[in-house]
Amino acid sequence: MMHFTVEIADEAWREIESQIRFIAVDRQAPVNAARWSNRLLKAITDLELMPRRHTLDERLSRELGTDIYRMVFEQTYLVFYTINEVEQRVTIVSFRHGAR
Repeated sequence: MMHFTVEIADEAWREIESQIRFIAVDRQAPVNAARWSNRLLKAITDLELMPRRHTLDERLSRELGTDIYRMVFEQTYLVFYTINEVEQRVTIVSFRHGAR
């Protein structure tokens, strides 16, 4: 079984950090924010072993000219990523709430 390296692009990190701040500050739930971020990072890390288990986003892939996969996290959030087979790397390129 191939083992991939997972990296998170700067813009995706900013999107994730924004959601963590929203939960911690706006919702006044810092403990929940920490738990949520741990679950998210675990789900992202799990892409190391089976990155193709999630859906290929055909519309976004056509728009960007490269294969973009979509992982649904906790039925609410969308994680978009690419897979580089040659370099055995998964890159998280975007993160957002599903309502956006």
